[in-house]
Amino acid sequence: MSNSAPHRLEVPHDPAPEKAGWLHSKLIEAYGWAGVIVVVGAYCCMSLGWVTPGATFYLVNLLGSIGIALVAHRDSAKQPFWLNVVWSIFAVVGMAVSLFSGGSPS
Repeated sequence: MSNSAPHRLEVPHDPAPEKAGWLHSKLIEAYGWAGVIVVVGAYCCMSLGWVTPGATFYLVNLLGSIGIALVAHRDSAKQPFWLNVVWSIFAVVGMAVSLFSGGSPS
């Protein structure tokens, strides 16, 4: 009888799931930063009078706030998540009013 430990079958490590998770995380991070840029940019442009609120303005706000909400959800940050959920709802309502009334909501 030998006192040596039994040999275990070594299974090669597959890094593909880790790479996919890393890429997914980086894509969400990039979308979140793009969201910050477009939401702040759209608000700035509207505040300076360079654009008027319309369907495009609300669509940009919707897409941007979804990006920020995704990052907040991933990071379990409740306040920015819910802020951007509400921002998204306002954007959808504003876009609907803009499209169906032919102008910006008053």
